[in-house]
Amino acid sequence: MSYLAKVQRSIDYIEANLREELSLFQVAKEVAFSPYHFHYVFGVTVGETFKDYIRKRRLTEAAHELRDTDQG
Repeated sequence: MSYLAKVQRSIDYIEANLREELSLFQVAKEVAFSPYHFHYVFGVTVGETFKDYIRKRRLTEAAHELRDTDQG
């Protein structure tokens, strides 16, 4: 499996578990990388760190929930 495919697989895993506590070690294990290697490959491929990606995705989801909430 290519690096790009593994990063996509990790993003799919993150998206499926976005409301859960996620660790670098857990996601790295999911795609069969060492945590160090996963951190490097994810950053180079996505353009931001693992933690920044998760934080931004959670903030985006929270903003969507606030926008879609009917406050009458």
